[in-house]
Amino acid sequence: MDNLARVFSIEEYKNKMRLERQATERNDGELSTEEMFRIMMEKINKLEEQVENGKPKAKQIQKMEKDGEMKQVKEYNKITLKDDAQIEAIEKAFLNYAVDNKYKISRLKNYVYFVVALNVGLRCSDLLTLRFKNIIKYMDLENNTVVFRNKIGTDEGDGILEVKTMNTRIIRRNRYISINDNVKRVMALYLEHNKDVKLDDYIFSNQSVNSLDKSKPMTISACDAMLKKFDKRSGLNLGLNTHACRRSFGFRHYMSAGGTHESLLFLQEIFGHSDTTQTLRYIGITSDEISQSYLDNNIGMKFNVGSEIGKLNKRRLK
Repeated sequence: MDNLARVFSIEEYKNKMRLERQATERNDGELSTEEMFRIMMEKINKLEEQVENGKPKAKQIQKMEKDGEMKQVKEYNKITLKDDAQIEAIEKAFLNYAVDNKYKISRLKNYVYFVVALNVGLRCSDLLTLRFKNIIKYMDLENNTVVFRNKIGTDEGDGILEVKTMNTRIIRRNRYISINDNVKRVMALYLEHNKDVKLDDYIFSNQSVNSLDKSKPMTISACDAMLKKFDKRSGLNLGLNTHACRRSFGFRHYMSAGGTHESLLFLQEIFGHSDTTQTLRYIGITSDEISQSYLDNNIGMKFNVGSEIGKLNKRRLK
Protein backbone atom coordinates (compact mmCIF):
# COMPACT_ATOMS: atom_id res chain seq x y z
CA MET A 1 0.00 0.00 0.00
CA ASP A 2 2.92 2.38 0.65
CA ASN A 3 3.83 2.36 -3.07
CA LEU A 4 0.30 3.10 -4.27
CA ALA A 5 -0.82 6.63 -5.11
CA ARG A 6 -4.25 7.83 -4.00
CA VAL A 7 -6.41 8.66 -7.03
CA PHE A 8 -9.21 11.17 -6.43
CA SER A 9 -12.40 11.38 -8.44
CA ILE A 10 -13.47 14.83 -9.66
CA GLU A 11 -16.05 15.12 -6.87
CA GLU A 12 -13.53 14.12 -4.21
CA TYR A 13 -11.09 16.64 -5.63
CA LYS A 14 -13.72 19.40 -5.50
CA ASN A 15 -14.48 18.62 -1.86
CA LYS A 16 -10.78 18.55 -1.03
CA MET A 17 -10.24 21.96 -2.64
CA ARG A 18 -13.35 23.37 -0.93
CA LEU A 19 -12.04 22.34 2.50
CA GLU A 20 -8.64 23.85 1.72
CA ARG A 21 -10.31 27.07 0.57
CA GLN A 22 -12.28 27.33 3.83
CA ALA A 23 -9.12 26.83 5.88
CA THR A 24 -7.05 29.37 3.92
CA GLU A 25 -7.32 33.12 4.19
CA ARG A 26 -7.00 35.16 1.04
CA ASN A 27 -3.78 37.16 0.78
CA ASP A 28 -3.92 40.54 -0.97
CA GLY A 29 -2.27 40.53 -4.38
CA GLU A 30 -2.69 36.72 -4.82
CA LEU A 31 -5.35 34.62 -6.47
CA SER A 32 -7.79 33.07 -4.04
CA THR A 33 -8.03 29.32 -3.80
CA GLU A 34 -11.48 29.57 -5.37
CA GLU A 35 -10.12 31.43 -8.40
CA MET A 36 -7.23 28.98 -8.79
CA PHE A 37 -9.66 26.08 -8.55
CA ARG A 38 -11.92 27.67 -11.19
CA ILE A 39 -8.99 28.07 -13.61
CA MET A 40 -7.86 24.49 -12.95
CA MET A 41 -11.36 23.11 -13.56
CA GLU A 42 -11.61 25.01 -16.82
CA LYS A 43 -8.40 23.33 -18.00
CA ILE A 44 -9.64 19.91 -16.86
CA ASN A 45 -12.95 20.40 -18.67
CA LYS A 46 -11.15 21.41 -21.86
CA LEU A 47 -8.94 18.31 -21.69
CA GLU A 48 -11.95 16.07 -21.08
CA GLU A 49 -13.70 17.67 -24.04
CA GLN A 50 -10.67 17.11 -26.29
CA VAL A 51 -10.43 13.45 -25.27
CA GLU A 52 -14.15 12.93 -25.77
CA ASN A 53 -14.11 14.55 -29.21
CA GLY A 54 -11.26 12.28 -30.25
CA LYS A 55 -13.19 9.10 -29.44
CA PRO A 56 -15.40 7.43 -32.06
CA LYS A 57 -19.07 7.78 -31.18
CA ALA A 58 -21.05 4.72 -30.07
CA LYS A 59 -22.97 4.60 -33.36
CA GLN A 60 -19.72 4.79 -35.33
CA ILE A 61 -18.28 1.87 -33.35
CA GLN A 62 -21.44 -0.18 -33.89
CA LYS A 63 -21.32 0.52 -37.62
CA MET A 64 -17.61 -0.39 -37.82
CA GLU A 65 -18.25 -3.66 -36.00
CA LYS A 66 -21.27 -4.38 -38.21
CA ASP A 67 -19.32 -3.74 -41.41
CA GLY A 68 -16.42 -5.84 -40.14
CA GLU A 69 -14.01 -2.90 -40.27
CA MET A 70 -12.78 -3.44 -36.71
CA LYS A 71 -11.82 -7.03 -37.50
CA GLN A 72 -10.22 -6.00 -40.79
CA VAL A 73 -8.04 -3.42 -39.08
CA LYS A 74 -7.04 -5.93 -36.39
CA GLU A 75 -6.14 -8.63 -38.92
CA TYR A 76 -4.40 -6.08 -41.18
CA ASN A 77 -1.97 -5.28 -38.38
CA LYS A 78 -1.17 -8.94 -37.68
CA ILE A 79 0.07 -10.10 -41.06
CA THR A 80 2.59 -12.94 -41.31
CA LEU A 81 4.42 -13.66 -44.57
CA LYS A 82 3.82 -17.41 -44.90
CA ASP A 83 4.18 -17.74 -48.66
CA ASP A 84 7.52 -17.54 -50.51
CA ALA A 85 5.71 -15.87 -53.41
CA GLN A 86 4.70 -12.97 -51.13
CA ILE A 87 8.30 -12.37 -50.07
CA GLU A 88 9.53 -12.63 -53.66
CA ALA A 89 6.94 -10.07 -54.86
CA ILE A 90 7.99 -7.57 -52.19
CA GLU A 91 11.69 -8.16 -52.93
CA LYS A 92 11.08 -7.40 -56.62
CA ALA A 93 9.31 -4.17 -55.68
CA PHE A 94 12.35 -3.07 -53.67
CA LEU A 95 14.87 -3.95 -56.38
CA ASN A 96 12.87 -2.62 -59.34
CA TYR A 97 12.54 0.73 -57.65
CA ALA A 98 16.28 0.93 -56.88
CA VAL A 99 17.57 0.34 -60.42
CA ASP A 100 18.97 3.35 -62.29
CA ASN A 101 17.84 5.88 -59.74
CA LYS A 102 19.78 8.64 -58.00
CA TYR A 103 18.42 7.33 -54.68
CA LYS A 104 19.59 3.79 -55.43
CA ILE A 105 21.80 3.51 -52.34
CA SER A 106 19.10 4.56 -49.89
CA ARG A 107 16.58 2.25 -51.56
CA LEU A 108 19.01 -0.65 -51.48
CA LYS A 109 19.39 0.10 -47.77
CA ASN A 110 15.62 -0.32 -47.41
CA TYR A 111 15.87 -3.70 -49.14
CA VAL A 112 18.67 -4.68 -46.75
CA TYR A 113 16.39 -3.86 -43.82
CA PHE A 114 13.63 -6.12 -45.19
CA VAL A 115 15.94 -9.10 -45.70
CA VAL A 116 17.87 -8.71 -42.43
CA ALA A 117 14.65 -8.24 -40.42
CA LEU A 118 13.24 -11.49 -41.82
CA ASN A 119 16.41 -13.40 -41.03
CA VAL A 120 17.37 -12.27 -37.51
CA GLY A 121 14.00 -11.70 -35.82
CA LEU A 122 15.04 -8.64 -33.80
CA ARG A 123 12.63 -5.88 -32.83
CA CYS A 124 12.87 -2.87 -35.09
CA SER A 125 14.17 -0.76 -32.18
CA ASP A 126 17.05 -3.22 -31.65
CA LEU A 127 17.72 -3.72 -35.36
CA LEU A 128 18.17 0.01 -35.87
CA THR A 129 21.01 0.08 -33.31
CA LEU A 130 23.16 -2.16 -35.53
CA ARG A 131 26.34 -0.71 -36.97
CA PHE A 132 28.41 -2.31 -39.73
CA LYS A 133 30.97 -3.39 -37.13
CA ASN A 134 28.34 -5.56 -35.43
CA ILE A 135 28.09 -7.74 -38.54
CA ILE A 136 31.43 -7.15 -40.28
CA LYS A 137 34.78 -7.78 -38.62
CA TYR A 138 36.93 -6.22 -41.34
CA MET A 139 36.33 -4.55 -44.67
CA ASP A 140 38.38 -2.96 -47.43
CA LEU A 141 35.80 -1.83 -49.97
CA GLU A 142 38.38 -0.46 -52.41
CA ASN A 143 39.65 -4.02 -52.82
CA ASN A 144 36.18 -5.60 -52.43
CA THR A 145 37.19 -7.42 -49.25
CA VAL A 146 34.65 -8.03 -46.48
CA VAL A 147 35.11 -10.39 -43.52
CA PHE A 148 31.85 -11.16 -41.73
CA ARG A 149 31.47 -12.18 -38.12
CA ASN A 150 29.98 -15.56 -37.25
CA LYS A 151 27.48 -13.92 -34.91
CA ILE A 152 26.10 -10.41 -34.56
CA GLY A 153 28.19 -8.83 -31.82
CA THR A 154 31.35 -6.94 -30.89
CA ASP A 155 35.11 -7.52 -30.84
CA GLU A 156 34.78 -8.46 -27.17
CA GLY A 157 32.49 -11.35 -28.08
CA ASP A 158 29.33 -9.76 -26.68
CA GLY A 159 26.12 -10.34 -28.57
CA ILE A 160 23.67 -7.67 -29.69
CA LEU A 161 22.14 -5.86 -26.72
CA GLU A 162 18.40 -6.47 -26.89
CA VAL A 163 16.01 -4.27 -24.93
CA LYS A 164 12.50 -5.49 -24.23
CA THR A 165 9.64 -4.73 -21.89
CA MET A 166 8.07 -7.51 -19.86
CA ASN A 167 5.26 -6.75 -17.42
CA THR A 168 6.30 -3.07 -17.43
CA ARG A 169 9.90 -4.05 -16.54
CA ILE A 170 12.68 -3.10 -18.95
CA ILE A 171 15.04 -6.02 -19.49
CA ARG A 172 18.39 -5.76 -21.27
CA ARG A 173 20.25 -8.85 -22.39
CA ASN A 174 22.74 -9.95 -24.99
CA ARG A 175 21.41 -12.07 -27.83
CA TYR A 176 23.78 -14.20 -29.87
CA ILE A 177 22.44 -14.41 -33.42
CA SER A 178 24.30 -16.35 -36.08
CA ILE A 179 24.73 -14.49 -39.37
CA ASN A 180 23.30 -16.68 -42.12
CA ASP A 181 24.16 -16.63 -45.82
CA ASN A 182 21.25 -14.42 -46.88
CA VAL A 183 22.27 -11.68 -44.46
CA LYS A 184 25.83 -11.84 -45.82
CA ARG A 185 24.64 -11.81 -49.43
CA VAL A 186 22.36 -8.80 -49.03
CA MET A 187 25.04 -6.89 -47.11
CA ALA A 188 27.58 -7.68 -49.84
CA LEU A 189 25.10 -6.43 -52.47
CA TYR A 190 24.66 -3.16 -50.59
CA LEU A 191 28.41 -2.62 -50.08
CA GLU A 192 29.07 -3.35 -53.75
CA HIS A 193 27.04 -0.23 -54.62
CA ASN A 194 27.97 1.89 -51.61
CA LYS A 195 31.68 2.27 -50.92
CA ASP A 196 31.27 5.32 -48.72
CA VAL A 197 30.69 3.58 -45.38
CA LYS A 198 32.75 2.94 -42.28
CA LEU A 199 32.51 0.21 -39.68
CA ASP A 200 31.19 2.68 -37.09
CA ASP A 201 28.32 3.85 -39.33
CA TYR A 202 24.76 2.73 -38.64
CA ILE A 203 23.64 0.16 -41.19
CA PHE A 204 20.19 1.74 -41.40
CA SER A 205 21.23 5.36 -41.23
CA ASN A 206 18.69 8.15 -41.24
CA GLN A 207 17.65 9.33 -44.68
CA SER A 208 17.34 13.05 -45.30
CA VAL A 209 16.00 14.64 -48.47
CA ASN A 210 19.23 14.59 -50.47
CA SER A 211 21.68 12.47 -48.50
CA LEU A 212 22.23 9.89 -45.81
CA ASP A 213 22.88 11.11 -42.29
CA LYS A 214 25.18 8.45 -40.82
CA SER A 215 25.20 10.06 -37.38
CA LYS A 216 21.85 8.55 -36.39
CA PRO A 217 19.65 5.62 -37.46
CA MET A 218 16.25 5.58 -39.08
CA THR A 219 13.18 5.86 -36.89
CA ILE A 220 10.67 3.05 -36.35
CA SER A 221 7.91 5.12 -37.95
CA ALA A 222 10.11 5.66 -41.02
CA CYS A 223 10.66 1.88 -41.29
CA ASP A 224 6.94 1.20 -41.04
CA ALA A 225 6.18 3.81 -43.71
CA MET A 226 8.89 2.40 -45.97
CA LEU A 227 7.60 -1.19 -45.67
CA LYS A 228 4.03 -0.05 -46.25
CA LYS A 229 5.13 1.79 -49.41
CA PHE A 230 6.84 -1.23 -50.98
CA ASP A 231 4.08 -3.57 -49.84
CA LYS A 232 1.73 -1.39 -51.89
CA ARG A 233 4.11 -1.24 -54.87
CA SER A 234 4.28 -5.04 -54.88
CA GLY A 235 0.53 -5.11 -55.49
CA LEU A 236 -0.11 -7.24 -52.38
CA ASN A 237 -1.27 -4.57 -49.89
CA LEU A 238 -0.98 -7.04 -47.02
CA GLY A 239 -0.35 -4.47 -44.30
CA LEU A 240 3.38 -5.07 -44.01
CA ASN A 241 5.13 -3.43 -41.05
CA THR A 242 8.14 -3.99 -38.80
CA HIS A 243 6.24 -6.40 -36.51
CA ALA A 244 5.19 -8.45 -39.55
CA CYS A 245 8.88 -9.07 -40.35
CA ARG A 246 9.50 -10.31 -36.80
CA ARG A 247 6.41 -12.53 -36.83
CA SER A 248 7.41 -13.93 -40.23
CA PHE A 249 10.84 -14.82 -38.85
CA GLY A 250 9.14 -16.75 -36.04
CA PHE A 251 6.77 -18.55 -38.40
CA ARG A 252 9.60 -19.55 -40.76
CA HIS A 253 11.77 -20.80 -37.91
CA TYR A 254 8.92 -22.83 -36.45
CA MET A 255 8.01 -24.44 -39.79
CA SER A 256 11.61 -25.12 -40.87
CA ALA A 257 12.19 -26.89 -37.55
CA GLY A 258 9.26 -29.17 -38.26
CA GLY A 259 6.92 -27.46 -35.82
CA THR A 260 8.65 -29.07 -32.85
CA HIS A 261 7.93 -28.19 -29.25
CA GLU A 262 11.60 -27.31 -28.80
CA SER A 263 11.44 -24.71 -31.59
CA LEU A 264 8.31 -23.26 -30.02
CA LEU A 265 10.02 -22.94 -26.63
CA PHE A 266 12.96 -21.27 -28.38
CA LEU A 267 10.65 -18.69 -29.96
CA GLN A 268 8.80 -18.17 -26.69
CA GLU A 269 12.10 -17.24 -25.06
CA ILE A 270 13.08 -14.92 -27.93
CA PHE A 271 9.76 -13.10 -27.98
CA GLY A 272 9.41 -12.99 -24.20
CA HIS A 273 5.95 -14.55 -24.18
CA SER A 274 4.30 -15.98 -21.08
CA ASP A 275 3.30 -19.25 -22.77
CA THR A 276 3.61 -21.12 -26.07
CA THR A 277 -0.03 -20.45 -27.00
CA GLN A 278 0.74 -16.75 -27.13
CA THR A 279 3.76 -17.50 -29.32
CA LEU A 280 1.67 -19.55 -31.75
CA ARG A 281 -0.81 -16.70 -32.09
CA TYR A 282 2.00 -14.17 -32.52
CA ILE A 283 3.68 -16.00 -35.42
CA GLY A 284 0.30 -16.48 -37.13
CA ILE A 285 -0.43 -20.15 -36.46
CA THR A 286 -4.23 -20.21 -36.46
CA SER A 287 -6.54 -22.66 -34.69
CA ASP A 288 -7.55 -24.06 -38.10
CA GLU A 289 -3.91 -24.79 -38.95
CA ILE A 290 -3.40 -26.49 -35.58
CA SER A 291 -6.52 -28.62 -36.16
CA GLN A 292 -5.31 -29.52 -39.66
CA SER A 293 -1.91 -30.55 -38.29
CA TYR A 294 -3.68 -33.08 -36.04
CA LEU A 295 -5.59 -34.41 -39.05
CA ASP A 296 -2.41 -34.67 -41.14
CA ASN A 297 -0.31 -36.24 -38.38
CA ASN A 298 -1.37 -39.84 -38.89
CA ILE A 299 1.11 -41.99 -36.97
CA GLY A 300 1.29 -45.79 -37.12
CA MET A 301 -1.25 -48.02 -38.84
CA LYS A 302 1.10 -48.63 -41.78
CA PHE A 303 -0.11 -52.16 -42.40
CA ASN A 304 -3.35 -53.85 -43.45
CA VAL A 305 -5.26 -54.16 -40.19
CA GLY A 306 -7.79 -56.70 -41.53
CA SER A 307 -5.05 -58.93 -42.87
CA GLU A 308 -3.07 -58.87 -39.61
CA ILE A 309 -6.14 -59.72 -37.53
CA GLY A 310 -6.88 -62.58 -39.93
CA LYS A 311 -3.35 -63.95 -39.40
CA LEU A 312 -3.75 -63.78 -35.63
CA ASN A 313 -7.06 -65.65 -35.76
CA LYS A 314 -5.52 -68.42 -37.89
CA ARG A 315 -2.71 -68.84 -35.33
CA ARG A 316 -5.19 -69.19 -32.52
CA LEU A 317 -7.20 -71.82 -34.39
CA LYS A 318 -4.08 -73.93 -34.85
